[in-house]
Amino acid sequence: MIPAVYVVGQKSVPSEWKVTGLEVTMRQYPEVLPRAGVGVANVLQQWEVVLMQYNPDGSEIASAMDRMSRRFPDAEFRYLPGDDVAYERCRIIIPDREIRRLITQ
Repeated sequence: MIPAVYVVGQKSVPSEWKVTGLEVTMRQYPEVLPRAGVGVANVLQQWEVVLMQYNPDGSEIASAMDRMSRRFPDAEFRYLPGDDVAYERCRIIIPDREIRRLITQ
């Protein structure tokens, strides 16, 4: 079994891939969050990672969420349980506190 880890850029996960178990996708570029100030703009960035559990009785997603929370304790987790329509999934937003830019007028 090959882990399904994919960086989403201009295209999404290839349709010919048949994923079983856990799929992990990450955006190629961070989301930019500008905040205006007087004469400056503080620009923060955040990364999005999506975990999707294709095996309904698997525990890979729980293990991955645990590892991500230990590595990125300030991340925001949005867990959606699986049902008969959609798979179990978790969207993780990781703030990038190291990269900040000040833009002056």
